[in-house]
Amino acid sequence: MSIKRSNKSNNLLRLLTIFSVALSVLGYVGLGWLFYSTKQARLEEKIPSRQIPITMDGKVCEMITPEIRINLSWPVRIALGKTGSITVELMADENIQWICPDLINFLDVLVESRLEIPDSSLHPANQLIQKFSQATPQKFLWSVDFHKESASDLSSFWLNLIVRKSEAVSDRNNSIIDIENWSLFTKNLPISILSVAGFQSKSVFETAISMIWLGQVLFLIALIRYQKKKLIKIYGIMQ
Repeated sequence: MSIKRSNKSNNLLRLLTIFSVALSVLGYVGLGWLFYSTKQARLEEKIPSRQIPITMDGKVCEMITPEIRINLSWPVRIALGKTGSITVELMADENIQWICPDLINFLDVLVESRLEIPDSSLHPANQLIQKFSQATPQKFLWSVDFHKESASDLSSFWLNLIVRKSEAVSDRNNSIIDIENWSLFTKNLPISILSVAGFQSKSVFETAISMIWLGQVLFLIALIRYQKKKLIKIYGIMQ
């Protein structure tokens, strides 16, 4: 009877050990999945110089844009519920040149950076505008929240150049600001939003940590019980 009880106890210990190891492994697999589901893509390109005709109050002019280096970063793969980041950095080696310099003081040149990402929320809004600057790199930054699991290349980025009358000139003439808009760069942004059975990344992380913690505790209990049985067996032999 004692031998049967001992065998049953050993079997329970083995099952407890296997179960604890399996829990820990599943927890680490969950953490590994979260690590796999986070991948940031980076694109570096040069936007060539362009000659752009400008018409203001019947006067025809020409604007020559410098070569612009663009660095674009976005989450090509991300877990559902995790906030992603999209950054755009622009650097021009030279300033804008004008064929008719008498218009320089009457015009503002702006850079518009625009995003469209389906089933998501962008912060701030999808459109960011800055005044063109050659002196320092220009940076645009968004955070994006995704609302459902999907995989598509429908997300898009546009970089546009806007030329308009300066506000001071428009206010003085009491007229509407004339606006001309040119596209400098476009790019489709493939983004895959992943999930485990529809659960968001926070739930997957919490579940994985709980499984690892519980697995380690159960393994420790099994180890203590095994060592206790071993000591009892050695003590019985010595007796």
